[in-house]
Amino acid sequence: MNKVTWVWNGTGGSMVVRGELYAWNGTMATGSAIFETAPKTIAFGDSNWHHVSFNFQGASVTPGHQYVVFASIDKDYEQCSNYVVAWGAVADTSYGGGTFVFQNNSGNEANWTTVPWNGAGIDSTFKAYLGT
Repeated sequence: MNKVTWVWNGTGGSMVVRGELYAWNGTMATGSAIFETAPKTIAFGDSNWHHVSFNFQGASVTPGHQYVVFASIDKDYEQCSNYVVAWGAVADTSYGGGTFVFQNNSGNEANWTTVPWNGAGIDSTFKAYLGT
């Protein structure tokens, strides 16, 4: 996997976000991170939708295996100031084999692999760039 781009809008202060890639067991991330991107500061000055990309260059995935790719503030939680982000979303039937999952865990990244994630009944609007 080379890059993932999500569609977001946001309001208020700023947040520091990292892209993460983990194996997925159907309810939560498993094992150690397959890949973690560099931190990125997000602060939109308007209410428009923005394409936000994270570089996963060199992350290796295997066809037929399940993964969860996500963006999180957990590892930089203290650097986030009163920020709200909305994820672009479409109907949960828009693409097969996946769905939008999330955790609101107040900066506790240990929960990624120990606590089942929540589903939202939607699909995220994103683009994953795969290949060599």
